[in-house]
Amino acid sequence: MIRKLLALALLWPAIAWADYRSVVLADGPIGYWRLGESSCVSSPQCVGHDEVGSGANDINYSLTGVTYAQTGALTGDPNTAIKFDGVTGLATVGASGGTANTFRIPAGGSVSFEFWVKETTLHGAAGLEIASKDTGTVNAEWLLGVGGGSPWVMYVQQFDITNTSRAAVATASGIGTSYHYVVFTIQDNTAQKAYFDGTLEGTNTTFAGTQNTSGTANMVLAQLGPAFFPGTIDEFAFYNYVLTQAQITKHYNAGRGIFTGGGWPFAHRQLPKPLLVGFLRGESRY
Repeated sequence: MIRKLLALALLWPAIAWADYRSVVLADGPIGYWRLGESSCVSSPQCVGHDEVGSGANDINYSLTGVTYAQTGALTGDPNTAIKFDGVTGLATVGASGGTANTFRIPAGGSVSFEFWVKETTLHGAAGLEIASKDTGTVNAEWLLGVGGGSPWVMYVQQFDITNTSRAAVATASGIGTSYHYVVFTIQDNTAQKAYFDGTLEGTNTTFAGTQNTSGTANMVLAQLGPAFFPGTIDEFAFYNYVLTQAQITKHYNAGRGIFTGGGWPFAHRQLPKPLLVGFLRGESRY
């Protein structure tokens, strides 16, 4: 029995599953939407839950163009995702009266965007918005878009007070029809970085104009103006600081079910109770 307990203790880091939600929440996002709703809740306002706070920043799903309970991005996690149709589907942050100021990029400020995403089919045009925040009229504050072509990359773009592009940085890899993990960081409004599946793929330090921070509209997923996103979004988080490479790697590994402790890769899995009991009892099949 002692030898079994010692063996179990040695294996435990490889067995204990560090679930993605806990890993993300431990790093303090100011907004985190798992997008795991299985159906419209509280129609006519279909509400999606914000894992952070008291519900002020829950989201409202549109009544059309949204498909619930899609297979999620995370390995070994049954939480589902939301598919948007690219025509009318969207989700607006602030279902319970959240303020527009919460998810802006302040002058001289730092933020991080984090999400898992895939397209339904590879599109043939640019200008599809994964997320955005505008001024409530025609001017944008920031957007997360798809563009470029060959491949269709993902990018974050900031705008100045004249609605002119102020700065942008893109991934090198294309979006694709399989899930990918994407992070964009903005440091002190002077440096942008783009990460794709945990790897740094783009940097930008060229900024012009003055950051637009005058918006009155809340953040929106899958839409900006007439541009809608045709695909699935999962586990969207917003931070008011820059995630480090170590944090990004940890989040990606948790999402993919990878454990790298001790220099050896293991799959995160929770040891089933019958297996644990049988192992300790010395049953032969274990």
